[in-house]
Amino acid sequence: MFGTRHVIVPFELQVKSYLDESVVQERICEVHKALLRGRLPFGARAAQPMTLETYGFKHDKKEYNVYWDVRKGLIPIVGAARETGLY
Repeated sequence: MFGTRHVIVPFELQVKSYLDESVVQERICEVHKALLRGRLPFGARAAQPMTLETYGFKHDKKEYNVYWDVRKGLIPIVGAARETGLY
């Protein structure tokens, strides 16, 4: 169905409100390193990759909830479109 394979990497960085900002930044750096080790292209078009920094972490609840709502809608749609047994 799709000519180019795309990977959606949903993840949640759970941060307790009592954590120091430096601890939060340390955890964000760990996630960035893990994503970069995967050597996947970032962006909507594999032929025009973006840098990881283009997609910064969102700290505003209203802003990041938009992305989680999109994720909740995309996962079932993508799953339903996949042919069974291919992956």
